[in-house]
Amino acid sequence: MLPAAAATGGYRARTERVSVAAGGAEADGESGQGKISGDGRVVVFSSGAGNLIPGDSRKGGLFVKELRTGRMERVAVATDGTPADGSVRDAAVSGNGRYVVFSSDATNLVPGGNPTGSTEVYVRDRWTRRTEILIEDPKQSRVETSEPSISADGSRIGFKSTATNLIPQTSADKDLQARPRARVFYAHELRTGRTELAAHSLTGSKVAVLTDIVADDTNHTTDAFATDLRTGVTRRLSVAAGGAEADGMSYGHVAMSADNRYAFFTSAASNLVPGDTNGKEDVFVRDLRTGAMKRVNVASDGTQANEFTLNFGVDLSGRTAVFDSAAGNLVPKDTNCGSDVFLRHLR
Repeated sequence: MLPAAAATGGYRARTERVSVAAGGAEADGESGQGKISGDGRVVVFSSGAGNLIPGDSRKGGLFVKELRTGRMERVAVATDGTPADGSVRDAAVSGNGRYVVFSSDATNLVPGGNPTGSTEVYVRDRWTRRTEILIEDPKQSRVETSEPSISADGSRIGFKSTATNLIPQTSADKDLQARPRARVFYAHELRTGRTELAAHSLTGSKVAVLTDIVADDTNHTTDAFATDLRTGVTRRLSVAAGGAEADGMSYGHVAMSADNRYAFFTSAASNLVPGDTNGKEDVFVRDLRTGAMKRVNVASDGTQANEFTLNFGVDLSGRTAVFDSAAGNLVPKDTNCGSDVFLRHLR
């Protein structure tokens, strides 16, 4: 096998598969929801496979892979190592890979369990191997706490909850919390245990970007945008290098590198980069300094994916991205006919 640099003609960009066993064996189940730590060293992902860890034949779970060593571990486990007995989703990882947060309806992850069977947010400290529930006393019937995110330094966790008792009822936001089926967004500080109101969405849906947010937006579909909060200037990301509007929808989240130079988004458009003929959703990265655009979900030699790609994650530098795809042509010997998690070194 050629070294990566030789295989790509000296160009650093290359693509590899993350959701494989340490020895390189393909996963015997589908994998997805990949996220990468800010330092680019750790990837967390979900998988239905049962062959990713030697000696662990239990199918399915949430896994972390250390990219430098190839070491794989389960993270949706109790402090004693017992795997979650329920579903797991919405994983996120801190900047150095120490903390993994996730949502689960499992009943066996913490002492006393989760008697209501509701979805709760858990924090796994990979260094101390401790697992804790974010909200200490989930006694309110069928309270749902989900969609966690974690700050780069691991000190604060954002999450969504239907609970009405997370902050003092004397708060000016008392009325908001009391509304039926309200999805309220909170921020929780791990060191102090303090929880604060962050933002809210009564329907639980994410914010949608309107098509007329900038002038001359006439393509009648959803686009990706970036706003400079210092200047208030909003620019459209999902346009071709020459300024042509996207001929397809852009959706999902927009991710930015820490220096705000590189913006990542998903789009079904076929005219954002030359040679986009796969008719599938792709992940794009736009250099906001130069305006250059390229696809993320391609093989090391630039071959476009033969299946769609939706979910993705990016490290703080914007140099490395992970994405989920059912494509079978991004790496050699991809024959498992299912979704995998891939890593793309962009430069």
